[in-house]
Amino acid sequence: MMERPREHNILPGMSGRVALSIPQGTSGAIPKRAIIHDAGKTFVWQVNPQGMAHKKEILLDEHQHILSGLNDGDLIAISGVGELREGQRVRPWVKERGL
Repeated sequence: MMERPREHNILPGMSGRVALSIPQGTSGAIPKRAIIHDAGKTFVWQVNPQGMAHKKEILLDEHQHILSGLNDGDLIAISGVGELREGQRVRPWVKERGL
């Protein structure tokens, strides 16, 4: 419950306008299994349109939301990241019927 502001004449049931400040890093969180920590930096394996994996440095907030390093629509590997190597070809996992 919110306290009633003393400087405004607002009563329950009234409507109004609200201005919000949206913080930087409004993207989704990255799964923990996709994140690599190396030499004090944070990385993910970004997959390019040709299906090649490239190690990409990223910056995350405390909730693992992306602050920088990736753009909307970028693909990342979330499985087997400990075994990937730079330039290795990867393919998306496709769920088969019945599995």
